[in-house]
Amino acid sequence: MKTLSDFDVIEVSVDRLLELGDELAASGERWHNHVLSTDCRLNDRPQCALVVEASDRGEVYVVYSDEPMMEVGRRLATLVHGVDPLASRHRPADRSTNPSTDEDLELEICSPNVIAMMRRAAELSAHDRHWHHHIVFPECVFNPHPGSWTILFEDPQTGETLESVSAERPADDIRVTETLFFSQRTQS
Repeated sequence: MKTLSDFDVIEVSVDRLLELGDELAASGERWHNHVLSTDCRLNDRPQCALVVEASDRGEVYVVYSDEPMMEVGRRLATLVHGVDPLASRHRPADRSTNPSTDEDLELEICSPNVIAMMRRAAELSAHDRHWHHHIVFPECVFNPHPGSWTILFEDPQTGETLESVSAERPADDIRVTETLFFSQRTQS
């Protein structure tokens, strides 16, 4: 799996990264972001990282921090996907932020591989153990399956990476995965 050091990245400030997100979203260019924790396989530095990949420009921007930048990552994800992952209209009102039943997950997720990922995520969240994932766009520099949509889940306890690959944008899987990720209580 490729890491950030495999690419020529442009290091910027948090404010500049947010400006870039706004610019890219307004221009209609292809772009996306990644939130990288210190234990992420894509991140080869001992700091948290936020990445904006401007696919149409062929540029990768990054900001590093000693602290997780979940709120900034959420703001960028909102720009990328067009909806705030934590918007109440995209979650059943009676569901907790860390669902614990398979029934809750199965009602919302159509992909069997993502169901397995989110079951594991719910277990980790129930023990206040931070987990992370990647929504890997078809043109993403990190994509192990170029041309396909890939969702990667890195299990912090087992070291296992689970993946779901699809030809079409997996909108429901993305929505649920992003919602659960940004709902985590543990942010490290």
